[in-house]
Parts: sequence; structure tokens; C-alpha cells
Amino acid sequence: MNYSFEIMNQGHSRNVLRRSDADGISLFLYSNAPNSQSSVYFIFDWQTPQGAIQLYQSKLFQHDLSLPRGRTEQADKWSVPTLKRSKEFFTPFCYRARDNPNAQAVGSSHNPSDSNYWNGLSRYGYHQTCSMSLSLSRTKHLVVGFQSTTSMKNLRVDRAMPAVEEWLLDARDFIVDTSLTTCMSGVSENDLAENLRKSSSALSAREAQVVCEVLKGLSNKEISSNLSLSEYTVENHLKRIYKKFGVKNRTALSAALNSKDFSI
Repeated sequence: MNYSFEIMNQGHSRNVLRRSDADGISLFLYSNAPNSQSSVYFIFDWQTPQGAIQLYQSKLFQHDLSLPRGRTEQADKWSVPTLKRSKEFFTPFCYRARDNPNAQAVGSSHNPSDSNYWNGLSRYGYHQTCSMSLSLSRTKHLVVGFQSTTSMKNLRVDRAMPAVEEWLLDARDFIVDTSLTTCMSGVSENDLAENLRKSSSALSAREAQVVCEVLKGLSNKEISSNLSLSEYTVENHLKRIYKKFGVKNRTALSAALNSKDFSI
């Protein structure tokens, strides 16, 4: 299987988390097609409670005005007003819990659906959420959502949005390219969905981070600085990674990760 997508998502998610001061993040597909069997499909998540994901998939998405099908005048009223992004993207949208006295700082929502939304998420400690979406087609959309579970802390939306846009564009390119390859190769849509769902489970979280840095072309010294590890630790991680992928150097590792036929 191709692990580069999972590793790419890990890299982008860390960047957004660092810039936004968020406590958790996710990437998911949303379909507003009338007869869609599954409206919300999570591709990637980091430090997002599984219970919150399941609840959102089952019903909370219906009360989320940030999703494309909910973008009415009422929703746009609460969109982040200071950001001017490409028309290709839906305007960033923030929710804040009612008990936050700074709720009016950036795009707070206090409409009737707010109670349904927060009654579900508050049990998982959510105090603020923000999301941005990019359309794949008229009915399919990619969404990045991130949340804060720290009371009185504001998400740094302005700083995070360029990184969110970059993530959405890279994810869209991967999905479109994979879909085209699938159509031409005769692989079923179920197989494609399974490939998107699988993560690099053979790698530890730290090993995945190291691989992500390697794919950026960074040296061991640069990786140790970025990940706050000693160069010795980085070297040991690389040895284990090479062994898992059956390769002997960085070049071979990069080639393996980018090969659609590679599996472990």
C-alpha cells in the first residue's frame, strides 16, 4: 500500500496544530448528495476523541453550519470576517462554546442549531472548533476541522489558514490522482476507500514523523532539531524504518513510499 498519504497528513496536521494552538485535528470527506449512504467519512485524525468522531458522523454534522450544504446567509454571518482567501475554498468558520466570554472575538455562532452542536461536543471537553473546506465536485468536499479543549483559549485562525489551504490542496491532488488511477486500472471504489482508511500502522508515531522529515529532504541534524531528538536517536529510528520497509537508504525509502505497489 502507499503510505505517503498518511505521512503527508501527519506532516500537515502538525503544522496546522502548531500554528493554530489547537488540541486536535481531523481531515474528512463530506457528501451533500441526496442519496449518499455515508455523508461524513474521516480520512485522518490526530488527538480527536473517537467518540466525538462517531457522534459527528452519525448526527452532529447535520447541525454544523460550516459544511457546504449549510452555508446560508445565517452561516456566512458567523464566518471569520478577517480572512480573504481564494474563492476555491469555503470561508473558514468558527464555533465557540457559549461559556467563553471572548466568544465574539472571531466568528462565533449563537444560532438555534448551536445547542445541538455543543450538547454533543461539550461532553468531550470541546470549547471551540474551526473548519475549512475545499470542493472536489458539486457534492463531494474535503474538510479540515480542528478544536480547542482549553477553556478561555482562542484558536489562532489567521495564522493557521494558509497551512490548512496547503493541506486541502495536497489532499485533493492525492485523492484525484488516486481516483483517476483507480478508474484506469479497474480497481473497485471499495478498494480505494480501504486504502484511504488504512494508516501506516507498521510505524510508530515518532517513526512516521521521522519519515515525514526525510521526505522533505532534511538531514539527520535538521530532523533532530525539528523533532527535539538527538541525532543518535534519529539514526536509530531510521535503522528501524529501513528494516520495516526492506530498504537500505533514504533514496530507496522515498521510492518505496511513492510506489503504489509497495506493501508491508
